[in-house]
Amino acid sequence: MSKIEYLRVIVNNKCNLSCFFCHREGERCVDRLIDVDQESLVKMINILAECGIRKVKFLGGEPTLCRQLPDIISDLCQNNDLYISMITNGVVTKNVIDRFCDAG
Repeated sequence: MSKIEYLRVIVNNKCNLSCFFCHREGERCVDRLIDVDQESLVKMINILAECGIRKVKFLGGEPTLCRQLPDIISDLCQNNDLYISMITNGVVTKNVIDRFCDAG
């Protein structure tokens, strides 16, 4: 049995683009916000890290539209030796970039 070391976390399904190739299988073409409970998500990922998770990738929708994500990443970096990455369309404003930079 192989060990699971990689976790993909969908933090929202909202996006600021409408790319024809986007994977939205099973979703109606309506942007709905998924409420991310920051405390619960960080707690869950910390528990999974204790069980062997070493890589966490955040995605959505567009994960930079999740206002809690910079704080979630900051919390995770304080407690774990995780490799954290994100899949983004790269269409962000300076304010969004600043939110992520200030969180680190």
